[in-house]
Amino acid sequence: MDQHVRAALIGGSIATVPYCLLAYAFSRLLNDTSFWEALGWLVAVRCFFSIVELIGSILAWRLHGRKVAVTAFTSALRAVNMPPRYDTYGDIDEYLNDVIADQSQPTDLRIAAGGILGSLQATRQRGMVVTVRMQNAWDLALEAYSPKASWRPKDDEA
Repeated sequence: MDQHVRAALIGGSIATVPYCLLAYAFSRLLNDTSFWEALGWLVAVRCFFSIVELIGSILAWRLHGRKVAVTAFTSALRAVNMPPRYDTYGDIDEYLNDVIADQSQPTDLRIAAGGILGSLQATRQRGMVVTVRMQNAWDLALEAYSPKASWRPKDDEA
């Protein structure tokens, strides 16, 4: 069994212990309710509040969070004086890899690009929603910093 799957199973099993204890306590407190009924109600209530929290986080991201993230990421690109795009296609990953591979760029700039790429890759360990949000925010920041329309041909293409 994969180490990550095993860790998730163990973590999930441990996380169910409080629900089982609460279900047991409720079933004892309310004599006409079985353990399984109490557990079912607890899980249903938890699912309801999870949905409410998900909707709240979606609204917060759409109405405020994305704008703040794009502004911060654009400022980060400006702070290290990243070069304009190398091509008219590609996302932030391809752009940062191009900057890292470009030997004509200063070492500090290439290190900064590697740091940004590393932090972006680290967010991919935090789940699908965070990954999609961060990827989208970085892509929008790159578009604000260096629009695809500002692409200039390289010397050998002109």
